[in-house]
Amino acid sequence: MSSAFVAELVLRLQGQGPAQAIPLTWLEQRLAEMSLTIERLVQLEGQQQAEDQVSISNSIGSLRFLDGTDWREFVETISVVEETLREDPAGVYSQMDFATRDRYRHVVERTAAGAASRNGRWRGRRWTWPQPHRCRPAARTRRPTSATI
Repeated sequence: MSSAFVAELVLRLQGQGPAQAIPLTWLEQRLAEMSLTIERLVQLEGQQQAEDQVSISNSIGSLRFLDGTDWREFVETISVVEETLREDPAGVYSQMDFATRDRYRHVVERTAAGAASRNGRWRGRRWTWPQPHRCRPAARTRRPTSATI
């Protein structure tokens, strides 16, 4: 039997007359075998119900918060890829609608994930790509001219 059932049964049987004394005595004996009293069981069940009510209330509050969150804004606020793409010097990316920006982000993320093992490095909050090596012009040597010969 569950403690909720026993607690409710006890509360309904108490004060109902001598005929209900037999089931109450039996319940008291069974509870005593578990080192419990009727009062302690009712108290524990009340505490459990209060804890459950707080937990459910917190869950409902969390669901309301999640429902009220603008997930588009959230993603665009925390995304490092978004931050980088918004630095587009021409400003084209910022003018796109959310769905297009979202597709761009996903493509960049997939590309970066695939390239990460090959070339890229994560530096702080930025993904950096190796810079192409630039050839330095060789030091000019003076060619002999007809004047120096």
